Amino acid sequence: MFKARIKAESLKEFIGTVGSLVDEAKLNVTEDGIQIKAVDPSHVAMIEANLAKTAFDVFEAKPMEMGLDIDKFKTVLTVAGKTDMVGSLKICWRGHFEGHFIQRKTFL
Repeated sequence: MFKARIKAESLKEFIGTVGSLVDEAKLNVTEDGIQIKAVDPSHVAMIEANLAKTAFDVFEAKPMEMGLDIDKFKTVLTVAGKTDMVGSLKICWRGHFEGHFIQRKTFL
């Protein structure tokens, strides 16, 4: 299971950094955070990026690996403002996926 909530600005920076080199990558999720190691398509450069558990407001995870299409995820993140929270994501590997990606702050 993987459940997390993080500021959109932090996630955009993390994904943008990785996306500058690769279009897709494998995420390694551990109890300590998220790590991406990827090699560019021409096999010239490698990127290793870490997003520590402390960067998240909420972070619950069991160790797992999952593939991520960086370009498509960046497209999803374009709807999030800097103050929005990206989260309420729950992934269960027993055949189903539940989640919300963007949580907007509303002020009355």
